[in-house]
Amino acid sequence: MPPIPANEKGRLEALSKYESLVDDPKKEEEYDRLAELAGQFCDVPIAFINLIGEDKEFKKACYGFEGQTTARTDSFCQYTIMQDEIFEVKDSLKSDLFKNNPNVLTGLKLRYYAGVPLTSPGGYNIGSLCLIDTKPNSLTNPQRKALMTLSDEIITRMELGYVKTQLEKNNAEKDELIRIVSHDMRNPLTGILGFSEFLKQEIENVEHQEMLESIEKAGESMLNIVNVLLNSEYIRNEAFILNLKEVDLAAITKDVVHLHEPYLRIKHLNLDLQIDEPLICKMDKEKWKQIVGNLLSNSIKFTPEGGTIKLYVKKLNMERPMIELTVQDSGIGIPEDKLKDLFTGKDSIRREGTSGEASTGLGMFIIKKYLNLLKGMMNVESKPGKGTQFKIKFPV
Repeated sequence: MPPIPANEKGRLEALSKYESLVDDPKKEEEYDRLAELAGQFCDVPIAFINLIGEDKEFKKACYGFEGQTTARTDSFCQYTIMQDEIFEVKDSLKSDLFKNNPNVLTGLKLRYYAGVPLTSPGGYNIGSLCLIDTKPNSLTNPQRKALMTLSDEIITRMELGYVKTQLEKNNAEKDELIRIVSHDMRNPLTGILGFSEFLKQEIENVEHQEMLESIEKAGESMLNIVNVLLNSEYIRNEAFILNLKEVDLAAITKDVVHLHEPYLRIKHLNLDLQIDEPLICKMDKEKWKQIVGNLLSNSIKFTPEGGTIKLYVKKLNMERPMIELTVQDSGIGIPEDKLKDLFTGKDSIRREGTSGEASTGLGMFIIKKYLNLLKGMMNVESKPGKGTQFKIKFPV
């Protein structure tokens, strides 16, 4: 049984930030060069940069010997991560702890070992920079200082690599969202609001005034979403965050449906609405509105006149309670070649609705993001010419 640091759980979480705890680390020349520099400066034939997982020792870099992933129980480095100083074994054959170690008896024929822990900014020893010799040896004070400096350099490079990866990932998401939103939504929404305000001053019919108010509210709601997405404080490193509060999903869902009533009327669509009431649970109100709104809007867009849309919301009393949202339509369905890219936001999934309505592909992209945040599951069934069903479940 290997020695286990008191902060093992946090240590493994810190390591997972940089590397997988299952697969071998990505090989990078810059780390091989640092291992080589350590070996040459300390005049030993072999040097490794090792990362210590839950039950394995992974080789991040090798010099002088092409090492493989090994069991943590056979590792010398498992003892290095137990301390903050250099761990040195001057002659393994004279050590009761290591004289029967398989790395001493076979393979490396290890007689000398020195390891300095690789300590993350949070204070976790995630691995080691280690030196190996096939004969007894010891470090000089300058060599010790050099090893400590090199271990700091390794962690600095790993941290920079992590930050770079996160920035590239988040910037790619942000740029794609901004491109789609700014080009396809903001300007049309501004125009809709301007025209609705103008028409309100010209039309006296009460029913038409009410319809214009619904259009205006829907436009304002959508423009608010666009402005939130474009806000740099919102699209930061986490990309999206949750704001969970206790709400009545039944009431919120009805508000969303009400905003879509004019479009249902224009296309003479039948809506079968079934909602458990009341439906009190913790949910991000705005994200729920966008999920329901996007699914309902898509069904309206891709269902021909006179068709039917079903929207059901219910609570499932399972071992862990779930909210189930079903949106089903009798529309034109989704072609198989577009179904596989449905949640990517790619231009290739754009297509016109049954009345020539434009589509950006942004809605499904956002739904997928929110589903991941809410730990939700989605099942999509679609047959061209017969309709589509989205079934979503969220734990509550």
